Amino acid sequence: MELGATYPSYDILKTSALNATNFTLDVTNLAGMTFANGQSFVIFETHAGAPLALSGTFSAVNLPTLTGGLSWDQAGLYSGTLNVVPGPATWLLLAATGTFFMVMRRRRE
Repeated sequence: MELGATYPSYDILKTSALNATNFTLDVTNLAGMTFANGQSFVIFETHAGAPLALSGTFSAVNLPTLTGGLSWDQAGLYSGTLNVVPGPATWLLLAATGTFFMVMRRRRE
């Protein structure tokens, strides 16, 4: 499967049912696209808009490498969606920075 900037410039598997057991999902970056926070990719959908009947889990999921502190949110993978989100290290840094400023503000009061 290949990802691109917008549909229909990337692959979408249109099916009514899929058994993922013992299959590997390989997703590649089409033409060296730069990914950004908040991007969402529909990778599976049904023909008639009916719920996707997906069973089993992939034996492996290989996704393109993300840079700039981004990571893949695979929570929606089995309902057909992949999302680009800030990586765990980014959230940790933001939380630590916020805590530091709260402590400094309380010291001044």
